[in-house]
Amino acid sequence: MSWAATKAQPEHVRRRAFGEKIWSELGFVVSTNRFVDRSPALVEGQAYEYLVGRKRIGVMIGMRPAVEDRGRVLLVIARDAVGKIEDSVAQFTSDLVGDGWRVESVSVPEHDMRRRARYRSRVMGVKSAIEAFHRRAPEKQNVVILIGNVPIPYSGFRAEDGHQKVGDDHRGAWPCDAFYGDMDGRWTDESVNHINLLNRSNTNRPRDGKFDQDYLPSSLELAVSRIDFSNLPGINGKSLPDRPISLNGIEMGLLRRYFEKNHRYRSGEVAFADRGVFKSYLPRGLWKNMDRNAFRNSAALFGSDAQGVLEEDCFLISTPVKWGFIAGYGGRQSLGSGRYQTQLLNEPEFGPKAAFLMLYSSWSGDWNLKDSFTKSMLVKPETGLAVMSSIHGQWMLASMALGDPLASAYLETAEERERGRPVARSMSILGDATLRMDVVPPVGLLSGVATDDWVQLTWSSGVAAENELGCYVYRSASSDGPYRRISGESPVVDRIYVDREPRINERYYMTRRAAVQTTPAGRYVNLSQGRFWSRGG
Repeated sequence: MSWAATKAQPEHVRRRAFGEKIWSELGFVVSTNRFVDRSPALVEGQAYEYLVGRKRIGVMIGMRPAVEDRGRVLLVIARDAVGKIEDSVAQFTSDLVGDGWRVESVSVPEHDMRRRARYRSRVMGVKSAIEAFHRRAPEKQNVVILIGNVPIPYSGFRAEDGHQKVGDDHRGAWPCDAFYGDMDGRWTDESVNHINLLNRSNTNRPRDGKFDQDYLPSSLELAVSRIDFSNLPGINGKSLPDRPISLNGIEMGLLRRYFEKNHRYRSGEVAFADRGVFKSYLPRGLWKNMDRNAFRNSAALFGSDAQGVLEEDCFLISTPVKWGFIAGYGGRQSLGSGRYQTQLLNEPEFGPKAAFLMLYSSWSGDWNLKDSFTKSMLVKPETGLAVMSSIHGQWMLASMALGDPLASAYLETAEERERGRPVARSMSILGDATLRMDVVPPVGLLSGVATDDWVQLTWSSGVAAENELGCYVYRSASSDGPYRRISGESPVVDRIYVDREPRINERYYMTRRAAVQTTPAGRYVNLSQGRFWSRGG
């Protein structure tokens, strides 16, 4: 292994298999940024995670097989959006099913903090729905995606960005979606008593429905992310298809456009260069966070080569990249001492040129303020699929180099608490946590011919995939899955498959392209989005 480092220094090295809790001690590296593990305990086909100091590096021994069952997703949809984005949610659900997820959904009342009792009831109502979802299959990887203006939990007192003076007060409760992912932690609403005269949403009083905790009280059982464009009056609707004028019309239009962008990304129609870029507008003395997040994660995701992460501003580059890390003095609606502002996103040419974004600035973790710069990173039609603030500390992204979704990185980050490192309550993902970093384009049109005795499927090649192995074919009794592979262990090389044992009650078919994906962590079989066809449908 090798990793990017500003200077070689002594590092403690540990190893564990992915999914395990216990680390094995391997020793130290001194005056080098390389390490060789020759342990006979390493197993072919097993993915391992190495902890070098605080850097995480994923490594695959041999080739990781295809992951066909991703887990379960609960879509929690704000009630005022349900009828307005129905087609978009249907497409999103189909995309999730085509990536191996089982999907459930529930609608809930919108966020409303005007009355304590109503606010508390709505937050706890969402939590109850999530708890019921988790209880039905706690052994699975469970992900919650909040869509629209779903009630927002708030927690804490500490100003993570250091703004705590009179006239510049950011103390009090901040958004805390992690509350929804914690099934066994103790959250209280008793001790914090702070009135924030500058930012009303930060006010936190005993028994007001906002919690006391500055740090997560336990590890998380579910990953949680949010797709929401409420409270962005500075974003106009001129770039949307129907050019809406009302704030609710613009919000719904941005939701629909996000899901269109999400679908194009999953289908390989939106391309991003396989590297990260970073830029800090902070003094060198404040670069520690950038080092932990941009350099350490980029080493795991893109390798230690100098081209893996470049010192460039993701707002200024011409070719979009997979990851953009940017730091600077921030305001509620700005970053980089006013260099970039929310309202500039109304300009067609301005926006982040990255699929995934990480911001380090004041106010970036408090993303529900009016015209939040953090939240606005999702509004562009081609880029900005997910954004995170790193004001809480270090994100652990290494598992994405082996094909895992952003949700896995979220849970890995929350698990830092078990290693004695507090995880601040502002840790959150805006965007779709089921997205993966490497995309294989799906096959073209899937069609079929059926008789009583057989079903013949054919498909066009579509956009070519590098290192393609062929296609797997699946069948299900429901369009919502689960889909079971019927084409055998080896991928189908020809663009035709005949099901000679069709079942009357299993009339739904899916085809997924398979390709070998090579990353700094190793090799794995990467699957495309599914293409669907139904017998008699």
